[in-house]
Amino acid sequence: MNPIYYYIRDKNNHPIITVCLLENNGDISRGIAVCSKQESPWKNYGRALAFKRARKAIKAQQDLFMVVRDEIVIILTELDANREFFWYKGKFNPALTEYEMALLEKK
Repeated sequence: MNPIYYYIRDKNNHPIITVCLLENNGDISRGIAVCSKQESPWKNYGRALAFKRARKAIKAQQDLFMVVRDEIVIILTELDANREFFWYKGKFNPALTEYEMALLEKK
């Protein structure tokens, strides 16, 4: 399970959402970590948290940790992130974006 990471950035190009994709025996999971507006982005922490969530989802073979905090919903809306892809912090066999499919093909 080698992770693939990418970031969704704000208008100032700061990485606000860290996304981790994992593939294992044909299954895929997506884990996300969202940086609060009160925090400074810290890539290592975001990567570790996103990886942990993706790993838990792929091991459990189910979606985990539904996004419910208003602050996170507001951040996703402000970033114009496709909320459909970020309902869960750990998603098992998600519908992949074109960008994610291209990342997995490169691997």
